[in-house]
Amino acid sequence: SSSLRALGARQSKSTSRGDQATWALRAFLGNALAVGGFTVRMRRGGAGCFQQGRERTLRLQAAVQEGDVIAVVGAGGNVGRLVTQRLCSLGKYRVRGVLRDAERARNSWARDVEGLELFEADTRDALALSASLCDANAVVCTTGVPAFGISGQWKDGNHPESVDHFGVKNTLFMWSSGSGPKRKFVLMSSIGVTRRDGFPYSVLNGGGVLDAKAKGEAALLSFAAKKGFAATIVRPGQLFGGPYENNRYLGTLFQLDKDEASRAVKLVPGDTAVGDTLRSSLAGVLVRCLLSDREGSVEFAVVNEEGPPPPEEDIDKMLQQLTSSPDAATSAPDEQMGKRLDMAQKTFGQAVENV
Repeated sequence: SSSLRALGARQSKSTSRGDQATWALRAFLGNALAVGGFTVRMRRGGAGCFQQGRERTLRLQAAVQEGDVIAVVGAGGNVGRLVTQRLCSLGKYRVRGVLRDAERARNSWARDVEGLELFEADTRDALALSASLCDANAVVCTTGVPAFGISGQWKDGNHPESVDHFGVKNTLFMWSSGSGPKRKFVLMSSIGVTRRDGFPYSVLNGGGVLDAKAKGEAALLSFAAKKGFAATIVRPGQLFGGPYENNRYLGTLFQLDKDEASRAVKLVPGDTAVGDTLRSSLAGVLVRCLLSDREGSVEFAVVNEEGPPPPEEDIDKMLQQLTSSPDAATSAPDEQMGKRLDMAQKTFGQAVENV
């Protein structure tokens, strides 16, 4: 209908608070219409893929199977493209890269990637996601926005509430309501989501980015419990290492990188870890989460520390240990604070040196 097409229209270029609220309202209305049981004719080939207002209770094998369709939402980002390239290199899955600018990807990192199908869509527009997600078996969501809207990073409604909250919720709804087996949803979030009222995360949350990510996490756990698919929340620290195309983040802007000696990977249950995370390490962990046969839901942080990079088998073992040890061990408050202050000092110190 004309009203639904209008709901999926592109956001105007205005950056006013009213326009930001409009994005959130559009996303909410998109979910409300579908949950209410309306028949929605999905555009771009999505018609007929979605069920009307009923819960799915199928319990399926959590690990992706050879030949499955895997959608990487946020494939145009620095981490998303690494995940996409790694999945395609395995040669076992039908990989879909969901991103805002497909032409740009075709002319750069995706030019020689075999087995990749690109879909141009914005998670703020629920209806635009239909073609890429309706029959996908698993999703890795690597979307996100800068913590602060400085120098126009939040323009055109590209702010935390519309991307990290409603964008994730739109992705969950359009995927979980589709056809075929729904195995697993892996969400890239952030360290500090559950600690956002304490220093230094309260500073990072000044623009509400951790609040929005917390809502996205909650939506994932809620959908997973209702629909019966496996859910994984991965919380990285400050991201370092290439690719460096996105210059909106401190570690990318100054091209900060870890020493060759700091390639070991540490997975910590819950949200108690302190540290930095290499994009290449994070991408590898996200892929191993997809291939893990762990059922149910799990949340953990991933950071790098001194040591060589682990083989994939070791990552798999760490993931299994997370499953068998749901109660996260916590560090003493003084130790946590000391680590945070030291991390902040080193990060800003290296940034100044690189200038």
